[in-house]
Amino acid sequence: MDKNIYSINQIKDYEILGPLGHGAYSRVYKVKHRSSKNEFALKIIEKNKLTVSKLNRRLKNEITLQSSLNHPCIVKLFNTFEDNDFIYLVLELCAGGELYTQIKEVGKLQEEDAKIMCSHIVEGLIYLHSNGILHRDLKLGNLLLSEDRTLVKIADFGLAVKLENSTEERNTLCGTPNYISPEIINRQPYGLASDMWSLGCIIFACLNGSLPFQSTSIKDTYLKANDLKYSLPKQFSAEARDLISKLLTWDSVQRLSIIQVRDHPFFSSIYGLNVSNMRLSPISRNEITYADYSEKMVSPIKTHAPRLSTFSNSRKTLFESKILPLCTSNLGLLLPFRHPLQHGILEILFDGKIILKIKNKTLEVSKDGLTVIYENKTMCLDNMSKHCKKLYKYLEKVLEVIRSKTPKVTVKIGSATCVLMCNAPPSNFEVDFQNGNKLCMKVGSDTVRIMTNNKDLEVSIMQDYEYLDQELKIIIDTAMNGLRICFEEEKRLIHK
Repeated sequence: MDKNIYSINQIKDYEILGPLGHGAYSRVYKVKHRSSKNEFALKIIEKNKLTVSKLNRRLKNEITLQSSLNHPCIVKLFNTFEDNDFIYLVLELCAGGELYTQIKEVGKLQEEDAKIMCSHIVEGLIYLHSNGILHRDLKLGNLLLSEDRTLVKIADFGLAVKLENSTEERNTLCGTPNYISPEIINRQPYGLASDMWSLGCIIFACLNGSLPFQSTSIKDTYLKANDLKYSLPKQFSAEARDLISKLLTWDSVQRLSIIQVRDHPFFSSIYGLNVSNMRLSPISRNEITYADYSEKMVSPIKTHAPRLSTFSNSRKTLFESKILPLCTSNLGLLLPFRHPLQHGILEILFDGKIILKIKNKTLEVSKDGLTVIYENKTMCLDNMSKHCKKLYKYLEKVLEVIRSKTPKVTVKIGSATCVLMCNAPPSNFEVDFQNGNKLCMKVGSDTVRIMTNNKDLEVSIMQDYEYLDQELKIIIDTAMNGLRICFEEEKRLIHK
């Protein structure tokens, strides 16, 4: 690596507080700088994993690009340094988590809330595109929230590229399947308009709670995106429908630019009132004491992120918890049983009823999940007491864990046993090999976890496959074939 891009910091300058996450080539830790006492996310890359020249160039590109960026809606890379064995990236730490996690947990956003959150993404993209930077991996998982969840920041510049001009195009197949534009799918040249397609998918997901082309397989996702097989829900406003349709258009030339998105009527209540008169200004390094990073996990911190003035205190209901009907799908595959919990017992009865006993409290839920009995009172979802709601939500989490470990379809392929689990959607999928190797993934995800005798990796099938050794490629190929057969068997069981 080019040592000129690294500072003189050393790992001894930081106190490691605990692990945050790991990928195929790196691990991320929450750390505290010993002299300043500020907390950060420290991404540690093993040099012996960077033996492929493309990976080396990709990391150098990420560092060079991200260190040059300075905007409140974009993740900050504070520092980089190295020793004989590792390369270290000191990144901002954000306590609000991923926008993906928030939407997954609480569902779709109210339209006004979605406008506010998406306006931050627009601000970040205006900054990037005006500087000729194509992100190439915009997705909910790369959008992180400040500690008070009032500011969205664009993260992960591992695939980003600097263009010579706004019309320059690239040809590399990269990105995340649910957000990839038709021109990338078809291996055609692409430019800034591919980011706009991804933005359309993100706005759709914020308003609908799910992505427009989401499918159970990457192939089906590509086919749906390429054929524009999606529908705009009736509850979307006319402005939202118009904006999304002008972003999710097959012809990249006809897609709106980021400036046209900012000026679209969908954002008039945001930009018309405040933001057009208050362009977000860069923040100096000395002003920033919070941080975020591009891995899947985040931890709370003690410092406070700056508030965006357009987001009022009245918006604190943005991520308030919602009570949705208990998902009882696939519970019929479970035999009646008693399951011990840390402070109680879970029972599934022969008639399908579910009983949760925690200490001296008992919650009984009907087979359809719509009626509960708590403290000898029969209640519906909309009139449950506060403590009853808490138990109900806890029960859903317990059942999801049970479903994720309960086989729905099992097939054998040579020395591999492939199991599609009951949780849905997306289902867990696991493959166990006789030699002890194992692969785990969420159906529809591009990321898989592979465990061998001497490795435990998270791998992006699309982005990392060509860099993997033959053993790992065989594991992935076998798993993908097994998943296809599991889907076929699942369809056969449904139509049986």
